[in-house]
Amino acid sequence: MSRYSSKLVSEFSRCGCQKVIPSKRGVFIKSHNFQWNIIEKDFCSMRYPKVKTLIVVHTAIPHFHARQAHRKMYGKRFYEKVNSAHLFTFCLLFNQWIHAMGVASLFFVGMPSDEEQQMQIRNESETYHDIIQQDFIDTYRNLTWKAISWLQYVNEFCEEVEFILKIDDDVVFDLIAIESYLRKKSPVAEEANSNVNMMLCSLFADSHLLPIRDSKSKWGVTKEEYAPDFFYPYCRGIFYLMPRRTAVNLLNASIGEKFFWFKFFTQLLQIDDYFITGHLSHKIGVVFDNIMSFQSGKEQLLAGRSWLWVSDSQNMTEAVNIWQKLEESHKNASSSVVLSL
Repeated sequence: MSRYSSKLVSEFSRCGCQKVIPSKRGVFIKSHNFQWNIIEKDFCSMRYPKVKTLIVVHTAIPHFHARQAHRKMYGKRFYEKVNSAHLFTFCLLFNQWIHAMGVASLFFVGMPSDEEQQMQIRNESETYHDIIQQDFIDTYRNLTWKAISWLQYVNEFCEEVEFILKIDDDVVFDLIAIESYLRKKSPVAEEANSNVNMMLCSLFADSHLLPIRDSKSKWGVTKEEYAPDFFYPYCRGIFYLMPRRTAVNLLNASIGEKFFWFKFFTQLLQIDDYFITGHLSHKIGVVFDNIMSFQSGKEQLLAGRSWLWVSDSQNMTEAVNIWQKLEESHKNASSSVVLSL
């Protein structure tokens, strides 16, 4: 057994909560089930002190090219002010806020199963300083722990952030259109400083989706595993946005919850999507701004009829090309506004 493997086994024993997957008995969520392995404590406070929207990206450790594509598409220029030559154009089109969007991104991962991948992700972290890692094993079944990790991070290290945008690493999204809608039309922004918990997402609210109580069924689930007799509305997990207050309240609501790997989720629901945006959101009374109509294919994205397109995380060349065309269309639109004056 390698030193790396021995360390993981030691960590499993220390935590007492099975870092590969939760047990049949479930795991009680604590304030810190896992430890930070790679952490950027000053990302929000010093490196990006004026960040307003923090993009948290769920990514897998092997998806280096997807992260590089995201950095290229949504990099520092969306945090920094545009130069003065373009300021007037942007002000006309986006009511002045766009020139200092204050957007920054962080990638969240767990632990790989081998030492070589860990060395690679650590080297990448030392180059870009935009990776956060906790010491759970990075598997599909541990996506909920990944979500809990960024809720913890936002709570501890990003006190001045206004909004949190959660995204998957294979999603191309129209950041300019989303920010414009958020600031000008969405009730999420209007209620950001109130006591109302809000979330902007593509909402699933299928009242016909019910837990199977038959113990003989492959997908059967007991009352202990899931007490309600129906599923609450929840968000499609590839994209959702919330004020920081909502993120902190979700984290607080998770403490003491008994987390299972529900067997029925493998076909019916995505466990992290439902646990965070369904179960916990219901617990704190989240009000949803449903944008179901704004997700579609790349043609609709380029035509301005969609905000999202899911690409291939293993081949992001097309994603970058689509984004460049999308950004160019926004520039052309802003130029048209100026010429029409």
